[in-house]
Amino acid sequence: MSEAVEQPGSEQLAQFDVLISSDISYGIVSLRGELDLLTIPRLERTLDQLCRDGCRQILLDLSQLTFISATGIGVLVAANQVLQEAGGRLVLSQPSHRVRRLLAITGEDAALAIE
Repeated sequence: MSEAVEQPGSEQLAQFDVLISSDISYGIVSLRGELDLLTIPRLERTLDQLCRDGCRQILLDLSQLTFISATGIGVLVAANQVLQEAGGRLVLSQPSHRVRRLLAITGEDAALAIE
């Protein structure tokens, strides 16, 4: 099992951290801070890399995610689609009330697996 912590770059204004823990077929990604236009590329790179490495099950720990933009929700939906096409799945774990509400408003709470 490997772990990597990606710290926010000095050029970014938003506070956002990604913690990754994975093995051959299962990955856990913990998000902290705000997932918006500035931070979405980091999550996309992380999810793409996990998929390229063969992870088919990815758990996103959202317990410390304070905000998610509509574009961020789109990234989650797209990642879920890619994983489902490969026989896997994306699971959202412990979203805050605010994040869960945004998922409900957009209707994506019905399309995404939420624990």
